[in-house]
Amino acid sequence: MSRRLFVATFEHETDILGVAQAVRQHGWNILDIYAPYAVHGLDKKMGLSPSRLPWVCFLLGLLGAGAKMGFEYWASWIDWPVNVGGKPWDSLPAFVPITFEIMVLFAGLSTVLALFIVSKLGPGKKPQIISPRVTNDQFALVFEHTGGNVDLAEVHDLLNQYHAVDIEQRVPADEVSQRIFTIGSLPLNAALATALAICIAVILWSRPDVGQPNYEYLPDMAHSPAFKVYAA
Repeated sequence: MSRRLFVATFEHETDILGVAQAVRQHGWNILDIYAPYAVHGLDKKMGLSPSRLPWVCFLLGLLGAGAKMGFEYWASWIDWPVNVGGKPWDSLPAFVPITFEIMVLFAGLSTVLALFIVSKLGPGKKPQIISPRVTNDQFALVFEHTGGNVDLAEVHDLLNQYHAVDIEQRVPADEVSQRIFTIGSLPLNAALATALAICIAVILWSRPDVGQPNYEYLPDMAHSPAFKVYAA
């Protein structure tokens, strides 16, 4: 089965909306559409399914909130129980603010990380410029035609109906060039791995005995001298 890759550029968003629907009706697979701004309704014309990023955001936010709540209960009950004005160990209202902040942190970071993974945006990845004007005032449609016989005249006629500025047939990119971590990014990845190892080593060195409480920063706040009321 032969595979032909086509790149067509357009000047107006009405043309890109129309040609996207027409290409799908012909059974050709749309790989991507590049636009200088968000075009309303383009995702439906392309036949894109709803994004799963909201579910990633929800589940990771829920995980962060649950983990933080468990940590707070463990710290107040087991690791470092402190009697603060007779407050019970399971004082849930006191845990709500920091739990909310950690939930938002987990949800935000996980969404961005998932976006990078799905988009294959990693260290050292080189940008692939489909057309120099797609970041300014032009739209580009990238689709593939699979099958034994490719009627180039039919493809050009369809694209020209929607005022295609340029039509180009390209060779599909090699899968090796699509890897996230390329050879050129190895120094950067090594530096990131070294920084992570140093952070882990510092954490383990700062608390060698997990059975002992952590170091007390600003001990004057924890061990302040007590005075009797109305004393001189």
